[in-house]
Amino acid sequence: HLCFLIVSLLFWWPVMQPWPTSHPWPTWVLVVYLLIADVQNTVFSAAFTFWRTPIYDLYANGPRLGGITALADQATAGAIMWVAGSAAFLLPVGWLIVRAMRPTLALPAGPRGGPTSTTALPLLGGTGQPSRGDLFATPVIGGMLRSAKARRCVQIVLLLLAVAIVIDGLRGPRTSAMNLAGVLPWTHWRGFVVLGLLLAGNLFCWSCPFMVPRDLAKRLRLDRLSWPHWLRTKWLAVALLVVFLWAYETLALWDSPWWTAWIIIGYFIAATVIDAFFKGASFCKWVCPIGQFHFVQSLCAPRSLQVRDETVCTACDTHDCINGNATSRGCGTGLFLPAKRGGMDCTWCMDCVQACPHDNIALQSRTTASDLRFTRWRGGVGRLFDRPDALALMAVLLAGAFVNAAGMTGPVLAWEDALTARWGLQTTMVPSTIVVIAGIVVVPAIALPVLGGLGTWMGGRRVPLRIGTGRLIAGLLPLGFAMWFVHMLFHLVTAFGSAVPAAHRALNALDVTTGTPNWLLGCCLALPDWLVPLELLMLNAGVLVSIIVLHALAGPLTRHGRRGLTFGLWSCTALAIWAAGVWIVLQPMQMRGTLLP
Repeated sequence: HLCFLIVSLLFWWPVMQPWPTSHPWPTWVLVVYLLIADVQNTVFSAAFTFWRTPIYDLYANGPRLGGITALADQATAGAIMWVAGSAAFLLPVGWLIVRAMRPTLALPAGPRGGPTSTTALPLLGGTGQPSRGDLFATPVIGGMLRSAKARRCVQIVLLLLAVAIVIDGLRGPRTSAMNLAGVLPWTHWRGFVVLGLLLAGNLFCWSCPFMVPRDLAKRLRLDRLSWPHWLRTKWLAVALLVVFLWAYETLALWDSPWWTAWIIIGYFIAATVIDAFFKGASFCKWVCPIGQFHFVQSLCAPRSLQVRDETVCTACDTHDCINGNATSRGCGTGLFLPAKRGGMDCTWCMDCVQACPHDNIALQSRTTASDLRFTRWRGGVGRLFDRPDALALMAVLLAGAFVNAAGMTGPVLAWEDALTARWGLQTTMVPSTIVVIAGIVVVPAIALPVLGGLGTWMGGRRVPLRIGTGRLIAGLLPLGFAMWFVHMLFHLVTAFGSAVPAAHRALNALDVTTGTPNWLLGCCLALPDWLVPLELLMLNAGVLVSIIVLHALAGPLTRHGRRGLTFGLWSCTALAIWAAGVWIVLQPMQMRGTLLP
Protein backbone atom coordinates (compact mmCIF):
# COMPACT_ATOMS: atom_id res chain seq x y z
CA HIS A 1 0.00 0.00 0.00
CA LEU A 2 2.93 2.32 0.54
CA CYS A 3 3.98 1.55 -3.05
CA PHE A 4 0.46 2.43 -4.28
CA LEU A 5 0.53 5.73 -2.39
CA ILE A 6 3.99 6.81 -3.58
CA VAL A 7 3.41 5.86 -7.22
CA SER A 8 0.00 7.56 -7.29
CA LEU A 9 1.47 10.76 -5.89
CA LEU A 10 4.18 10.68 -8.55
CA PHE A 11 1.58 10.02 -11.26
CA TRP A 12 -0.78 12.85 -10.32
CA TRP A 13 1.92 15.39 -9.35
CA PRO A 14 2.42 16.82 -12.90
CA VAL A 15 -1.35 17.00 -13.38
CA MET A 16 -2.20 18.79 -10.13
CA GLN A 17 1.03 20.90 -10.04
CA PRO A 18 0.88 21.71 -6.31
CA TRP A 19 2.20 25.17 -5.48
CA PRO A 20 4.93 26.27 -5.93
CA THR A 21 5.97 23.58 -8.41
CA SER A 22 5.41 23.81 -12.17
CA HIS A 23 6.48 21.95 -15.27
CA PRO A 24 7.37 22.95 -18.86
CA TRP A 25 4.91 20.56 -20.53
CA PRO A 26 2.06 22.01 -22.64
CA THR A 27 -1.47 21.09 -21.62
CA TRP A 28 -2.02 18.69 -24.51
CA VAL A 29 0.80 16.47 -23.21
CA LEU A 30 -1.12 16.02 -19.96
CA VAL A 31 -4.26 15.17 -21.94
CA VAL A 32 -2.44 12.39 -23.83
CA TYR A 33 -0.75 11.31 -20.59
CA LEU A 34 -4.12 10.73 -18.88
CA LEU A 35 -5.79 9.17 -21.94
CA ILE A 36 -3.02 6.58 -22.27
CA ALA A 37 -3.39 5.78 -18.58
CA ASP A 38 -7.13 5.35 -19.11
CA VAL A 39 -6.53 2.88 -21.96
CA GLN A 40 -4.38 0.81 -19.59
CA ASN A 41 -7.08 0.97 -16.94
CA THR A 42 -9.77 0.00 -19.47
CA VAL A 43 -7.86 -3.03 -20.79
CA PHE A 44 -7.00 -4.22 -17.29
CA SER A 45 -10.56 -3.75 -15.98
CA ALA A 46 -12.13 -5.33 -19.07
CA ALA A 47 -9.93 -8.39 -18.58
CA PHE A 48 -11.29 -8.74 -15.05
CA THR A 49 -14.87 -8.20 -16.20
CA PHE A 50 -14.93 -10.67 -19.11
CA TRP A 51 -12.45 -13.33 -17.93
CA ARG A 52 -14.16 -16.72 -18.11
CA THR A 53 -12.40 -18.28 -15.08
CA PRO A 54 -11.36 -16.91 -11.67
CA ILE A 55 -7.92 -15.35 -11.97
CA TYR A 56 -6.85 -15.92 -8.34
CA ASP A 57 -7.13 -19.40 -6.80
CA LEU A 58 -7.32 -17.86 -3.34
CA TYR A 59 -10.72 -16.34 -4.11
CA ALA A 60 -11.90 -19.33 -6.13
CA ASN A 61 -11.39 -21.62 -3.14
CA GLY A 62 -12.24 -19.17 -0.36
CA PRO A 63 -15.60 -18.68 1.40
CA ARG A 64 -18.30 -16.82 -0.49
CA LEU A 65 -20.09 -13.72 0.80
CA GLY A 66 -23.76 -13.15 0.01
CA GLY A 67 -23.96 -16.22 -2.22
CA ILE A 68 -22.09 -14.50 -5.10
CA THR A 69 -19.84 -16.74 -7.16
CA ALA A 70 -16.12 -16.10 -7.51
CA LEU A 71 -16.54 -15.31 -11.21
CA ALA A 72 -19.39 -12.84 -10.57
CA ASP A 73 -17.37 -11.24 -7.78
CA GLN A 74 -14.43 -10.85 -10.14
CA ALA A 75 -16.63 -9.34 -12.89
CA THR A 76 -18.12 -6.88 -10.40
CA ALA A 77 -14.65 -5.82 -9.29
CA GLY A 78 -13.67 -5.25 -12.91
CA ALA A 79 -16.77 -3.13 -13.55
CA ILE A 80 -16.11 -0.98 -10.49
CA MET A 81 -12.50 -0.42 -11.52
CA TRP A 82 -13.62 0.25 -15.08
CA VAL A 83 -16.26 2.91 -14.48
CA ALA A 84 -14.76 4.62 -11.44
CA GLY A 85 -11.23 4.40 -12.81
CA SER A 86 -12.13 5.84 -16.21
CA ALA A 87 -14.04 8.68 -14.54
CA ALA A 88 -10.94 9.43 -12.45
CA PHE A 89 -8.95 9.93 -15.66
CA LEU A 90 -11.55 11.43 -18.03
CA LEU A 91 -12.92 14.10 -15.69
CA PRO A 92 -9.47 15.70 -15.16
CA VAL A 93 -8.88 15.49 -18.92
CA GLY A 94 -12.13 17.37 -19.51
CA TRP A 95 -11.15 19.95 -16.92
CA LEU A 96 -7.76 20.46 -18.59
CA ILE A 97 -9.30 20.93 -22.03
CA VAL A 98 -12.05 23.27 -20.81
CA ARG A 99 -9.39 25.38 -19.08
CA ALA A 100 -7.23 25.39 -22.21
CA MET A 101 -10.16 26.44 -24.42
CA ARG A 102 -10.66 29.70 -22.52
CA PRO A 103 -9.57 32.52 -24.83
CA THR A 104 -7.65 34.44 -22.17
CA LEU A 105 -6.34 33.98 -18.67
CA ALA A 106 -6.64 36.98 -16.37
CA LEU A 107 -3.55 37.84 -14.33
CA PRO A 108 -3.53 39.75 -11.02
CA ALA A 109 -3.25 43.53 -11.18
CA GLY A 110 0.21 44.99 -10.80
CA PRO A 111 1.44 46.50 -7.57
CA ARG A 112 0.61 50.01 -8.79
CA GLY A 113 -3.01 49.16 -9.50
CA GLY A 114 -2.55 49.09 -13.26
CA PRO A 115 -5.01 47.35 -15.58
CA THR A 116 -5.24 43.59 -15.39
CA SER A 117 -3.18 41.98 -18.13
CA THR A 118 -4.15 38.86 -20.05
CA THR A 119 -2.23 36.00 -21.58
CA ALA A 120 -3.61 34.09 -24.55
CA LEU A 121 -3.89 30.35 -24.32
CA PRO A 122 -3.21 29.06 -27.84
CA LEU A 123 -4.16 25.41 -27.31
CA LEU A 124 -7.41 24.48 -29.10
CA GLY A 125 -8.43 28.10 -29.51
CA GLY A 126 -11.60 29.09 -27.75
CA THR A 127 -12.95 32.08 -29.62
CA GLY A 128 -15.31 29.96 -31.70
CA GLN A 129 -13.60 31.22 -34.89
CA PRO A 130 -11.67 28.91 -37.24
CA SER A 131 -7.91 28.89 -36.98
CA ARG A 132 -5.79 30.05 -39.92
CA GLY A 133 -4.39 26.66 -40.98
CA ASP A 134 -5.45 26.98 -44.63
CA LEU A 135 -5.02 23.69 -46.51
CA PHE A 136 -5.28 25.59 -49.81
CA ALA A 137 -1.90 27.14 -48.95
CA THR A 138 -0.25 23.72 -49.07
CA PRO A 139 1.75 23.61 -52.36
CA VAL A 140 0.59 20.31 -53.90
CA ILE A 141 -2.46 19.20 -51.94
CA GLY A 142 -3.96 22.67 -51.81
CA GLY A 143 -3.67 23.18 -55.55
CA MET A 144 -5.23 19.78 -56.26
CA LEU A 145 -8.18 20.42 -53.93
CA ARG A 146 -8.86 23.80 -55.56
CA SER A 147 -8.52 22.55 -59.13
CA ALA A 148 -11.74 21.55 -60.89
CA LYS A 149 -9.72 19.48 -63.38
CA ALA A 150 -7.94 17.53 -60.65
CA ARG A 151 -11.26 16.83 -58.95
CA ARG A 152 -12.78 15.65 -62.22
CA CYS A 153 -9.83 13.32 -62.88
CA VAL A 154 -10.24 11.70 -59.45
CA GLN A 155 -13.99 11.36 -60.03
CA ILE A 156 -13.47 9.70 -63.41
CA VAL A 157 -11.00 7.20 -61.93
CA LEU A 158 -13.49 6.33 -59.19
CA LEU A 159 -16.29 6.17 -61.77
CA LEU A 160 -14.36 3.56 -63.75
CA LEU A 161 -13.75 1.66 -60.53
CA ALA A 162 -17.49 1.83 -59.72
CA VAL A 163 -18.29 0.44 -63.18
CA ALA A 164 -15.87 -2.43 -62.59
CA ILE A 165 -17.52 -3.11 -59.22
CA VAL A 166 -20.98 -3.17 -60.81
CA ILE A 167 -19.91 -5.54 -63.60
CA ASP A 168 -18.18 -7.88 -61.18
CA GLY A 169 -21.11 -7.71 -58.78
CA LEU A 170 -23.56 -8.76 -61.50
CA ARG A 171 -21.43 -11.34 -63.30
CA GLY A 172 -18.78 -12.43 -60.79
CA PRO A 173 -18.93 -15.08 -58.06
CA ARG A 174 -21.63 -14.84 -55.39
CA THR A 175 -19.10 -15.18 -52.56
CA SER A 176 -18.55 -11.64 -51.32
CA ALA A 177 -14.88 -12.10 -50.38
CA MET A 178 -14.12 -13.19 -53.97
CA ASN A 179 -15.99 -10.31 -55.61
CA LEU A 180 -14.97 -6.68 -56.02
CA ALA A 181 -18.50 -5.65 -55.03
CA GLY A 182 -18.12 -7.57 -51.79
CA VAL A 183 -14.81 -6.15 -50.59
CA LEU A 184 -14.21 -2.69 -52.05
CA PRO A 185 -17.45 -0.88 -51.03
CA TRP A 186 -18.03 -2.50 -47.63
CA THR A 187 -14.47 -2.87 -46.38
CA HIS A 188 -12.11 -0.46 -48.10
CA TRP A 189 -14.30 2.43 -49.18
CA ARG A 190 -16.02 2.78 -45.78
CA GLY A 191 -12.71 2.53 -43.94
CA PHE A 192 -11.00 5.19 -46.05
CA VAL A 193 -14.06 7.44 -45.78
CA VAL A 194 -13.89 7.65 -41.98
CA LEU A 195 -10.12 8.10 -42.13
CA GLY A 196 -10.61 10.98 -44.54
CA LEU A 197 -13.21 12.56 -42.29
CA LEU A 198 -10.94 12.24 -39.28
CA LEU A 199 -7.84 13.61 -40.99
CA ALA A 200 -9.32 16.29 -43.25
CA GLY A 201 -13.06 16.47 -43.85
CA ASN A 202 -15.62 15.56 -46.49
CA LEU A 203 -13.16 14.14 -49.03
CA PHE A 204 -15.62 11.57 -50.37
CA CYS A 205 -18.12 14.14 -51.66
CA TRP A 206 -15.19 15.99 -53.24
CA SER A 207 -14.28 12.83 -55.17
CA CYS A 208 -17.80 11.39 -55.54
CA PRO A 209 -18.06 9.41 -58.84
CA PHE A 210 -21.85 9.93 -58.97
CA MET A 211 -21.20 13.57 -59.84
CA VAL A 212 -19.81 12.75 -63.30
CA PRO A 213 -23.14 11.64 -64.89
CA ARG A 214 -24.96 14.23 -62.78
CA ASP A 215 -22.83 17.06 -64.22
CA LEU A 216 -23.26 15.67 -67.72
CA ALA A 217 -27.02 15.78 -67.21
CA LYS A 218 -26.73 19.42 -66.12
CA ARG A 219 -25.31 20.25 -69.54
CA LEU A 220 -28.69 19.42 -71.07
CA ARG A 221 -30.07 22.61 -69.45
CA LEU A 222 -33.21 20.84 -68.33
CA ASP A 223 -32.87 21.79 -64.67
CA ARG A 224 -35.69 24.34 -64.61
CA LEU A 225 -37.62 22.90 -61.66
CA SER A 226 -37.19 23.84 -58.01
CA TRP A 227 -37.11 21.08 -55.43
CA PRO A 228 -40.62 20.82 -53.88
CA HIS A 229 -41.01 22.81 -50.67
CA TRP A 230 -42.61 19.92 -48.83
CA LEU A 231 -39.50 17.83 -49.51
CA ARG A 232 -37.02 20.50 -48.40
CA THR A 233 -36.26 18.67 -45.18
CA LYS A 234 -34.07 15.79 -44.11
CA TRP A 235 -37.02 13.48 -43.48
CA LEU A 236 -36.65 11.69 -46.83
CA ALA A 237 -32.96 11.12 -46.15
CA VAL A 238 -33.79 9.91 -42.63
CA ALA A 239 -36.24 7.34 -44.02
CA LEU A 240 -33.70 6.16 -46.62
CA LEU A 241 -31.02 5.83 -43.95
CA VAL A 242 -33.29 3.75 -41.72
CA VAL A 243 -34.17 1.50 -44.67
CA PHE A 244 -30.51 1.16 -45.60
CA LEU A 245 -29.36 0.31 -42.06
CA TRP A 246 -32.19 -2.21 -41.77
CA ALA A 247 -31.45 -3.82 -45.14
CA TYR A 248 -27.70 -3.91 -44.46
CA GLU A 249 -28.21 -5.98 -41.32
CA THR A 250 -31.28 -8.08 -42.06
CA LEU A 251 -30.65 -8.74 -45.77
CA ALA A 252 -26.85 -8.99 -45.30
CA LEU A 253 -26.08 -6.50 -48.07
CA TRP A 254 -22.40 -6.81 -47.19
CA ASP A 255 -22.62 -10.48 -48.27
CA SER A 256 -24.46 -9.88 -51.56
CA PRO A 257 -22.38 -8.56 -54.46
CA TRP A 258 -25.49 -8.65 -56.67
CA TRP A 259 -27.48 -6.33 -54.40
CA THR A 260 -24.44 -4.10 -53.95
CA ALA A 261 -24.18 -3.67 -57.72
CA TRP A 262 -27.84 -2.71 -58.02
CA ILE A 263 -27.55 -0.21 -55.16
CA ILE A 264 -24.72 1.51 -57.04
CA ILE A 265 -26.76 1.48 -60.26
CA GLY A 266 -29.72 2.97 -58.41
CA TYR A 267 -27.50 5.71 -57.04
CA PHE A 268 -26.26 6.66 -60.50
CA ILE A 269 -29.79 6.75 -61.89
CA ALA A 270 -31.19 8.78 -58.99
CA ALA A 271 -28.37 11.35 -59.00
CA THR A 272 -28.56 11.78 -62.76
CA VAL A 273 -32.35 12.03 -63.09
CA ILE A 274 -32.94 14.31 -60.09
CA ASP A 275 -30.19 16.79 -60.89
CA ALA A 276 -31.06 16.75 -64.61
CA PHE A 277 -34.46 18.29 -63.91
CA PHE A 278 -34.06 20.12 -60.58
CA LYS A 279 -31.96 23.17 -59.86
CA GLY A 280 -28.81 23.09 -57.76
CA ALA A 281 -27.53 20.01 -55.98
CA SER A 282 -30.96 18.76 -54.94
CA PHE A 283 -29.93 15.10 -54.81
CA CYS A 284 -26.94 15.80 -52.57
CA LYS A 285 -28.76 18.10 -50.17
CA TRP A 286 -32.14 16.40 -49.78
CA VAL A 287 -31.89 12.77 -50.91
CA CYS A 288 -28.46 11.12 -50.78
CA PRO A 289 -28.17 9.02 -47.58
CA ILE A 290 -24.40 8.64 -48.02
CA GLY A 291 -24.07 12.41 -48.31
CA GLN A 292 -26.09 12.92 -45.13
CA PHE A 293 -23.71 10.60 -43.30
CA HIS A 294 -20.77 12.72 -44.41
CA PHE A 295 -22.54 15.99 -43.65
CA VAL A 296 -23.25 14.96 -40.05
CA GLN A 297 -19.84 13.42 -39.40
CA SER A 298 -18.09 16.45 -40.94
CA LEU A 299 -19.37 18.47 -37.98
CA CYS A 300 -16.62 16.63 -36.09
CA ALA A 301 -14.02 16.93 -38.88
CA PRO A 302 -10.93 19.11 -38.43
CA ARG A 303 -11.41 21.32 -41.52
CA SER A 304 -14.19 23.34 -43.11
CA LEU A 305 -14.62 25.81 -45.97
CA GLN A 306 -14.78 29.32 -44.47
CA VAL A 307 -14.13 32.89 -45.56
CA ARG A 308 -10.74 34.35 -44.80
CA ASP A 309 -11.85 37.91 -44.11
CA GLU A 310 -15.48 38.75 -43.36
CA THR A 311 -14.97 42.42 -44.20
CA VAL A 312 -14.24 41.46 -47.81
CA CYS A 313 -17.60 39.68 -48.00
CA THR A 314 -19.35 42.66 -46.44
CA ALA A 315 -18.03 44.92 -49.20
CA CYS A 316 -18.92 42.40 -51.95
CA ASP A 317 -22.08 43.25 -53.91
CA THR A 318 -22.33 40.24 -56.23
CA HIS A 319 -21.95 37.33 -53.76
CA ASP A 320 -20.70 35.07 -56.53
CA CYS A 321 -19.99 32.30 -54.00
CA ILE A 322 -23.71 31.57 -53.81
CA ASN A 323 -25.07 33.22 -57.00
CA GLY A 324 -22.37 32.05 -59.39
CA ASN A 325 -21.04 33.96 -62.39
CA ALA A 326 -20.16 33.49 -66.04
CA THR A 327 -17.23 31.18 -65.30
CA SER A 328 -18.41 29.09 -62.36
CA ARG A 329 -21.54 27.94 -60.57
CA GLY A 330 -22.34 29.12 -57.10
CA CYS A 331 -23.05 26.86 -54.16
CA GLY A 332 -25.55 24.21 -55.29
CA THR A 333 -26.77 23.59 -51.74
CA GLY A 334 -27.42 27.27 -50.99
CA LEU A 335 -24.77 27.89 -48.33
CA PHE A 336 -23.83 31.54 -47.83
CA LEU A 337 -20.14 31.38 -46.94
CA PRO A 338 -19.90 34.41 -44.61
CA ALA A 339 -22.56 32.84 -42.36
CA LYS A 340 -21.54 29.21 -42.85
CA ARG A 341 -20.35 27.16 -39.89
CA GLY A 342 -19.33 23.51 -40.08
CA GLY A 343 -19.76 21.04 -42.91
CA MET A 344 -23.51 20.43 -42.93
CA ASP A 345 -24.76 20.37 -46.56
CA CYS A 346 -21.25 21.20 -47.83
CA THR A 347 -20.14 18.76 -50.55
CA TRP A 348 -16.67 20.27 -50.99
CA CYS A 349 -17.51 20.83 -54.66
CA MET A 350 -15.29 23.96 -54.56
CA ASP A 351 -17.71 25.83 -56.84
CA CYS A 352 -17.75 28.69 -54.34
CA VAL A 353 -13.93 28.77 -54.31
CA GLN A 354 -13.73 29.04 -58.09
CA ALA A 355 -16.55 31.61 -58.25
CA CYS A 356 -15.21 33.98 -55.58
CA PRO A 357 -13.59 36.94 -57.38
CA HIS A 358 -11.65 37.95 -54.24
CA ASP A 359 -9.99 34.58 -53.46
CA ASN A 360 -11.43 34.92 -49.99
CA ILE A 361 -12.32 31.27 -49.23
CA ALA A 362 -10.03 28.96 -47.31
CA LEU A 363 -10.11 25.33 -46.23
CA GLN A 364 -9.35 26.13 -42.63
CA SER A 365 -8.72 24.03 -39.58
CA ARG A 366 -10.79 24.52 -36.46
CA THR A 367 -11.60 22.70 -33.26
CA THR A 368 -14.39 20.16 -33.24
CA ALA A 369 -15.92 21.78 -30.19
CA SER A 370 -16.29 25.19 -31.84
CA ASP A 371 -18.73 24.02 -34.54
CA LEU A 372 -20.74 21.82 -32.23
CA ARG A 373 -21.05 24.56 -29.62
CA PHE A 374 -22.32 27.03 -32.22
CA THR A 375 -26.11 27.22 -31.79
CA ARG A 376 -26.90 30.37 -33.75
CA TRP A 377 -27.89 30.81 -37.41
CA ARG A 378 -25.80 29.02 -40.02
CA GLY A 379 -25.99 30.18 -43.60
CA GLY A 380 -28.33 28.01 -45.68
CA VAL A 381 -28.86 25.60 -42.76
CA GLY A 382 -30.51 27.78 -40.15
CA ARG A 383 -30.37 26.88 -36.46
CA LEU A 384 -29.19 23.35 -37.08
CA PHE A 385 -29.73 21.95 -33.60
CA ASP A 386 -33.30 23.30 -33.43
CA ARG A 387 -34.54 21.57 -36.59
CA PRO A 388 -36.56 18.39 -35.92
CA ASP A 389 -35.57 16.84 -39.25
CA ALA A 390 -31.86 17.49 -38.71
CA LEU A 391 -32.08 16.20 -35.15
CA ALA A 392 -33.75 13.00 -36.37
CA LEU A 393 -30.99 12.56 -38.95
CA MET A 394 -28.26 13.01 -36.34
CA ALA A 395 -30.03 10.73 -33.85
CA VAL A 396 -30.34 7.92 -36.42
CA LEU A 397 -26.66 8.16 -37.29
CA LEU A 398 -25.67 8.39 -33.62
CA ALA A 399 -27.65 5.29 -32.69
CA GLY A 400 -26.78 3.56 -35.96
CA ALA A 401 -23.09 3.71 -35.11
CA PHE A 402 -23.60 1.47 -32.08
CA VAL A 403 -26.39 -0.73 -33.44
CA ASN A 404 -24.52 -1.42 -36.68
CA ALA A 405 -21.39 -2.41 -34.75
CA ALA A 406 -23.29 -4.42 -32.12
CA GLY A 407 -24.99 -6.43 -34.88
CA MET A 408 -21.71 -8.18 -35.66
CA THR A 409 -20.81 -9.14 -32.06
CA GLY A 410 -21.01 -12.71 -30.82
CA PRO A 411 -23.59 -12.16 -28.02
CA VAL A 412 -26.04 -10.30 -30.27
CA LEU A 413 -25.75 -12.87 -33.06
CA ALA A 414 -26.21 -15.70 -30.54
CA TRP A 415 -29.32 -14.00 -29.15
CA GLU A 416 -30.77 -13.62 -32.65
CA ASP A 417 -30.06 -17.30 -33.41
CA ALA A 418 -31.66 -18.39 -30.15
CA LEU A 419 -34.75 -16.28 -30.79
CA THR A 420 -35.00 -17.66 -34.33
CA ALA A 421 -34.93 -21.24 -33.02
CA ARG A 422 -37.42 -20.50 -30.24
CA TRP A 423 -39.94 -18.98 -32.66
CA GLY A 424 -39.41 -21.69 -35.27
CA LEU A 425 -38.28 -19.25 -37.97
CA GLN A 426 -36.18 -20.06 -41.01
CA THR A 427 -34.01 -16.93 -40.93
CA THR A 428 -32.91 -14.31 -38.41
CA MET A 429 -34.72 -11.54 -40.27
CA VAL A 430 -37.35 -10.92 -37.58
CA PRO A 431 -34.94 -10.80 -34.59
CA SER A 432 -32.51 -8.68 -36.61
CA THR A 433 -35.33 -6.31 -37.54
CA ILE A 434 -36.25 -5.98 -33.87
CA VAL A 435 -32.66 -5.08 -32.98
CA VAL A 436 -32.27 -2.53 -35.76
CA ILE A 437 -35.64 -0.76 -35.46
CA ALA A 438 -35.55 -0.71 -31.67
CA GLY A 439 -31.95 0.48 -31.62
CA ILE A 440 -32.04 3.23 -34.23
CA VAL A 441 -35.68 4.37 -34.06
CA VAL A 442 -37.64 3.41 -30.95
CA VAL A 443 -35.05 3.83 -28.19
CA PRO A 444 -33.56 7.13 -29.51
CA ALA A 445 -37.06 8.55 -30.15
CA ILE A 446 -37.95 7.97 -26.49
CA ALA A 447 -34.67 8.28 -24.57
CA LEU A 448 -33.15 11.37 -26.21
CA PRO A 449 -36.18 13.68 -25.79
CA VAL A 450 -36.69 12.44 -22.21
CA LEU A 451 -33.06 13.03 -21.24
CA GLY A 452 -32.88 16.33 -23.14
CA GLY A 453 -36.08 17.65 -21.56
CA LEU A 454 -35.19 16.36 -18.11
CA GLY A 455 -31.82 18.07 -18.33
CA THR A 456 -33.31 21.47 -19.15
CA TRP A 457 -35.95 21.01 -16.43
CA MET A 458 -33.21 20.31 -13.89
CA GLY A 459 -31.44 23.44 -15.11
CA GLY A 460 -34.41 25.58 -14.07
CA ARG A 461 -35.28 27.12 -17.44
CA ARG A 462 -38.41 26.60 -19.50
CA VAL A 463 -37.31 25.93 -23.05
CA PRO A 464 -38.97 23.92 -25.85
CA LEU A 465 -38.31 20.20 -25.75
CA ARG A 466 -36.51 20.26 -29.09
CA ILE A 467 -33.94 22.73 -27.69
CA GLY A 468 -32.78 20.44 -24.90
CA THR A 469 -32.96 17.39 -27.18
CA GLY A 470 -30.98 19.15 -29.88
CA ARG A 471 -28.21 20.24 -27.49
CA LEU A 472 -27.94 16.70 -26.11
CA ILE A 473 -27.71 15.12 -29.57
CA ALA A 474 -25.15 17.70 -30.69
CA GLY A 475 -22.98 16.94 -27.69
CA LEU A 476 -23.10 13.19 -28.35
CA LEU A 477 -22.08 13.44 -32.02
CA PRO A 478 -18.30 13.11 -31.37
CA LEU A 479 -18.95 9.86 -29.50
CA GLY A 480 -21.03 8.58 -32.42
CA PHE A 481 -18.27 9.49 -34.88
CA ALA A 482 -15.73 7.66 -32.70
CA MET A 483 -17.88 4.51 -32.83
CA TRP A 484 -18.20 4.70 -36.62
CA PHE A 485 -14.43 5.12 -36.86
CA VAL A 486 -13.75 2.17 -34.57
CA HIS A 487 -16.16 -0.08 -36.49
CA MET A 488 -14.88 0.79 -39.97
CA LEU A 489 -11.25 0.64 -38.84
CA PHE A 490 -11.80 -2.91 -37.56
CA HIS A 491 -13.03 -4.08 -40.98
CA LEU A 492 -10.31 -2.20 -42.85
CA VAL A 493 -7.49 -3.65 -40.75
CA THR A 494 -8.75 -7.24 -40.52
CA ALA A 495 -9.70 -7.54 -44.21
CA PHE A 496 -7.32 -5.09 -45.88
CA GLY A 497 -5.69 -7.71 -48.11
CA SER A 498 -8.99 -9.10 -49.42
CA ALA A 499 -8.97 -6.68 -52.38
CA VAL A 500 -5.81 -8.28 -53.84
CA PRO A 501 -7.12 -11.78 -54.66
CA ALA A 502 -10.55 -10.40 -55.67
CA ALA A 503 -8.91 -8.00 -58.12
CA HIS A 504 -6.59 -10.77 -59.38
CA ARG A 505 -9.57 -13.02 -60.07
CA ALA A 506 -11.43 -10.22 -61.88
CA LEU A 507 -8.39 -9.50 -64.07
CA ASN A 508 -8.02 -13.20 -64.80
CA ALA A 509 -11.60 -13.21 -66.08
CA LEU A 510 -10.60 -10.46 -68.52
CA ASP A 511 -7.44 -12.37 -69.59
CA VAL A 512 -5.33 -9.49 -68.33
CA THR A 513 -3.45 -11.61 -65.78
CA THR A 514 -2.82 -15.29 -65.17
CA GLY A 515 -2.10 -17.45 -62.17
CA THR A 516 -4.07 -18.44 -59.09
CA PRO A 517 -5.15 -15.66 -56.74
CA ASN A 518 -3.70 -15.84 -53.26
CA TRP A 519 -6.96 -16.51 -51.43
CA LEU A 520 -5.16 -16.60 -48.10
CA LEU A 521 -5.21 -12.79 -48.31
CA GLY A 522 -9.00 -12.99 -48.46
CA CYS A 523 -9.12 -14.61 -45.03
CA CYS A 524 -9.58 -12.51 -41.94
CA LEU A 525 -6.26 -11.41 -40.49
CA ALA A 526 -5.32 -11.88 -36.87
CA LEU A 527 -6.06 -8.81 -34.77
CA PRO A 528 -2.86 -6.80 -34.33
CA ASP A 529 -1.93 -6.04 -30.74
CA TRP A 530 -2.34 -2.30 -31.28
CA LEU A 531 -5.88 -2.40 -32.71
CA VAL A 532 -7.98 -2.78 -29.55
CA PRO A 533 -5.97 -0.16 -27.57
CA LEU A 534 -6.34 2.23 -30.51
CA GLU A 535 -10.09 1.58 -30.65
CA LEU A 536 -10.42 2.19 -26.92
CA LEU A 537 -8.32 5.35 -27.19
CA MET A 538 -10.58 6.63 -29.97
CA LEU A 539 -13.70 5.92 -27.91
CA ASN A 540 -12.14 7.67 -24.93
CA ALA A 541 -11.34 10.70 -27.07
CA GLY A 542 -14.90 10.68 -28.43
CA VAL A 543 -16.56 10.66 -25.01
CA LEU A 544 -14.11 13.29 -23.80
CA VAL A 545 -15.00 15.71 -26.61
CA SER A 546 -18.69 14.94 -26.08
CA ILE A 547 -18.43 15.82 -22.38
CA ILE A 548 -16.67 19.08 -23.23
CA VAL A 549 -19.34 20.05 -25.77
CA LEU A 550 -22.17 19.06 -23.41
CA HIS A 551 -20.63 21.26 -20.72
CA ALA A 552 -20.65 24.24 -23.07
CA LEU A 553 -24.17 23.58 -24.39
CA ALA A 554 -25.67 23.09 -20.92
CA GLY A 555 -24.69 26.58 -19.78
CA PRO A 556 -27.18 28.74 -21.74
CA LEU A 557 -30.04 26.38 -20.83
CA THR A 558 -29.60 26.57 -17.06
CA ARG A 559 -30.00 29.09 -14.30
CA HIS A 560 -27.09 30.26 -12.21
CA GLY A 561 -25.80 27.48 -9.99
CA ARG A 562 -27.79 24.68 -11.66
CA ARG A 563 -25.54 24.02 -14.64
CA GLY A 564 -23.97 21.07 -12.85
CA LEU A 565 -27.30 19.22 -12.66
CA THR A 566 -27.92 19.38 -16.40
CA PHE A 567 -24.31 18.69 -17.24
CA GLY A 568 -24.19 15.80 -14.78
CA LEU A 569 -27.20 14.07 -16.33
CA TRP A 570 -25.98 14.55 -19.88
CA SER A 571 -22.39 13.53 -19.13
CA CYS A 572 -23.67 10.36 -17.40
CA THR A 573 -25.63 9.65 -20.59
CA ALA A 574 -22.44 10.03 -22.63
CA LEU A 575 -20.54 7.74 -20.26
CA ALA A 576 -23.29 5.10 -20.48
CA ILE A 577 -23.15 5.15 -24.29
CA TRP A 578 -19.34 5.08 -24.13
CA ALA A 579 -19.50 1.99 -21.88
CA ALA A 580 -21.73 0.30 -24.47
CA GLY A 581 -19.14 1.11 -27.14
CA VAL A 582 -16.32 -0.34 -25.04
CA TRP A 583 -18.37 -3.49 -24.50
CA ILE A 584 -18.85 -3.81 -28.27
CA VAL A 585 -15.12 -3.43 -28.93
CA LEU A 586 -14.24 -6.18 -26.45
CA GLN A 587 -16.69 -8.74 -27.86
CA PRO A 588 -15.79 -11.42 -30.45
CA MET A 589 -16.61 -9.96 -33.85
CA GLN A 590 -18.04 -11.51 -36.99
CA MET A 591 -15.43 -11.24 -39.74
CA ARG A 592 -17.66 -9.97 -42.51
CA GLY A 593 -16.54 -9.94 -46.13
CA THR A 594 -13.73 -12.46 -45.61
CA LEU A 595 -13.11 -16.09 -46.41
CA LEU A 596 -13.09 -18.60 -43.57
CA PRO A 597 -9.52 -19.79 -42.91
